[in-house]
Amino acid sequence: MSDPQAHATLICTLPARSGTGIHRAVSAWQIRFHTKVIRFEGFMSADLLPPPHAGSRDWKLIVRFRSPAQLEQWMLSAERGWLIAEAEELLADGAVFSESLPDKEETSHPGGVTEIIRSQIRPGMEEAYRLWTRRTQETQARFEGFRGVHIIAPTPGDGSFEWTTLLRFDSETNLDRWRHSPERSALLEEAREVIQKTEATRLKSPFPGWTPVDPKTGAAPPRWKTGLLVLVGLYPLVMINLRYVRPLFASLDITLVTLILNILTVAATTYITMPILVARFGWWLMPGKIEGDPRKSITNTTWRGLGIIMGILIAEAGIFWVIHA
Repeated sequence: MSDPQAHATLICTLPARSGTGIHRAVSAWQIRFHTKVIRFEGFMSADLLPPPHAGSRDWKLIVRFRSPAQLEQWMLSAERGWLIAEAEELLADGAVFSESLPDKEETSHPGGVTEIIRSQIRPGMEEAYRLWTRRTQETQARFEGFRGVHIIAPTPGDGSFEWTTLLRFDSETNLDRWRHSPERSALLEEAREVIQKTEATRLKSPFPGWTPVDPKTGAAPPRWKTGLLVLVGLYPLVMINLRYVRPLFASLDITLVTLILNILTVAATTYITMPILVARFGWWLMPGKIEGDPRKSITNTTWRGLGIIMGILIAEAGIFWVIHA
């Protein structure tokens, strides 16, 4: 079993010059860096972090290898020397490109969006999968906004064939551009005989864990749809709490009562109303493309679902209006 503490991390700091186009220039350098380092044994990830605030010009590239010995092979390579020479052309006047080995793991990933991809590999296809992921990463690195990728292999000996990939881009727009690209489609076609099943989860979501994502695109449902479903489930819970539960705690301070009611409401939303509503309205949250004009069919589905949602909200309000009267 591999020891995660044995992983080796290198932090490259690039104090870049200011001016138009520097963001694109640093990103282009990172792409060249990634396409070189990915070919070295033991490479795990290379994450580009932009300057943390407006007064800083320090870009950081966090490079991870499986072991110190494998990182040392990269440090001694000619490829690393070429890339450092290229980085010096991006430096601010008087600035120096530096590398450091941190005492503890760097975990900061400000901004951007991360997608978790779980891939079930067919038995005996592990080496083919490794080669495929290498080609995939080389292609991803050429896309604008690419921040890095981290691949986690299953623990040896536990019988699992599930590999986990953390894919990072600077924005949802750039991540979607990669996911809908012909290059990615071609790579997925290549992997048909290697990957048995894939599930994707996008971390940047206004309601994480309450709604699923499209397993093909990794996209979450539109926020307004998710918001309406939350409202459908939340409204009756709030009314029940205010009318029937709150009087049970009349002797307590309002601050404590509000906390108790919020805990009950969030728990009921997470474990009762949202699972039921998502199951019933999955066809509306992420309508599929069916026969005929796909855009028209999706539009019709959206309006039909919206009508049902509004009908439920009116019915809920009517029921509580009658009870209250």
